[in-house]
Amino acid sequence: MCAHTCARTREAKKQKNQKYNLCGVTTCGNPTYMPQRGFQKTVTVKLYPEEIQALEVIAKLAGLNGKSGALREFMKIWVECAVVAIENESTAKGSLQMLKSMMRINKQIDTIMNNAKESKDSNMLHEHDLSVLKGCLAR
Repeated sequence: MCAHTCARTREAKKQKNQKYNLCGVTTCGNPTYMPQRGFQKTVTVKLYPEEIQALEVIAKLAGLNGKSGALREFMKIWVECAVVAIENESTAKGSLQMLKSMMRINKQIDTIMNNAKESKDSNMLHEHDLSVLKGCLAR
């Protein structure tokens, strides 16, 4: 996985007159960069209204960059696991990657919990956010 990601980064840096954003870190710890503009595409995703509201709440509480940022974070975990499983031809190694990704999720959950506590203390829509999240699960 790392060699592929690092190669992709090198290819992205070869393009002239581009600004680059840090878009992640490979498994070996090297930063990955991709061109800043014109690289993202719009994708239509069908979600129920309750799921959209829950995604907005999660993005807000986790400090992510909107719904797209939240979906991107969720997707990255599955892509990492798939790449590891395919490259190593091992379901177990793919599952192990999922456990490693849980550390990143745990940090996000900690951020969500802290922001939810602040929201509860200041009484800023805490009950509403919680009911939106529970409503999404009820579907």
